[in-house]
Amino acid sequence: MTKQGLVARENRGTSVYYRIADESVYALCDLVCGNIGRRFERMAAQRRAFAPAGLEEQDK
Repeated sequence: MTKQGLVARENRGTSVYYRIADESVYALCDLVCGNIGRRFERMAAQRRAFAPAGLEEQDK
């Protein structure tokens, strides 16, 4: 990722620190996290659809 310019690397003594160098990485993270969140929401809705009566109220 460093070679592609997505992250920057900084050596400090025996440690190495990385930081985001390209702001588009944040947009990519938002896109991926949003996709994961929507997938979990769909899975939760499917589970609620098949839950025995009365159980959905206990989960709230």
